[in-house]
Amino acid sequence: MMNEPRPLSVRVLVLADEPRLREQLVCVVSRTLRASGDIAAIECVHSSTELTNAHARSPADLIVVAAEAMATGSDTFVEEVRLTPGGSDAEVLLLGSDSGSRRSAELGARELPSPPEPHVLGLVIARFAARLVERRATTMGFALTAFGL
Repeated sequence: MMNEPRPLSVRVLVLADEPRLREQLVCVVSRTLRASGDIAAIECVHSSTELTNAHARSPADLIVVAAEAMATGSDTFVEEVRLTPGGSDAEVLLLGSDSGSRRSAELGARELPSPPEPHVLGLVIARFAARLVERRATTMGFALTAFGL
């Protein structure tokens, strides 16, 4: 009997001021991750400061932020995330940010208009989840090799 792969637990931080957008994000992220067999641990925060504190307490795998909720510009926000412990590996999705910033893209953030089309949002989240699985498998492979397994 083959071992079934264990579900991947994905920590997600969501920052959106508008309640309907926040509900849509939570619903689409949960549904998309559940469809791929993953478990979404979603925490909604109400400010950039709360997001930074939540990420410092337990680094997120995915950070979804509506531009209107950011206290700073998208470039500064993404730079701050990347400098936090675990921030370099976090997938960052900016919604409705300042028109396709080149710097945010260089830092690995993705942008979508706000509010996002649920189908498009689901595709982006699925791609993030696939990259996360790859990254964790690679990390696990290195760890096993380091211990001679």
